[in-house]
Amino acid sequence: MGVRNSTHTLVKILQPFAEAGLRLVNYTHPEYRESLTSLFTEHPDAAAGGALLARGTEGEAVADTRRQVQVDWFHDGHAETLISPEHSQPHAPHVEMPESLDAATTARWIESVMRGDVPVPPAVARQVEVIAEVVRKPV
Repeated sequence: MGVRNSTHTLVKILQPFAEAGLRLVNYTHPEYRESLTSLFTEHPDAAAGGALLARGTEGEAVADTRRQVQVDWFHDGHAETLISPEHSQPHAPHVEMPESLDAATTARWIESVMRGDVPVPPAVARQVEVIAEVVRKPV
């Protein structure tokens, strides 16, 4: 329907696994970061299995190719900032991006990154590293 409502937030915090698993939870507006942080810290069972909270786009968890977003990890009643936010900087290394943002062009660009023809943007690589580190930690 194209209209946001409370169901969007509820879906983000659902634990869909029988044995609690790590979830990537996103927010679009800063006030949602505050409310989700409160939820995960005041009710640790809501973060069972771990929750990585980061800024998303259009309601989806995404890695921003242009800048590093903050990533917080909620687990076992603790909260840790694993990645601090960085704003786009004029002297930052150039990231080769597709010429347009339509689905077909984006898919071809992703394929070229997966083949190794185009380097993985540093911000994306860092987020992947952090997720892999969290997954490897003993439960």
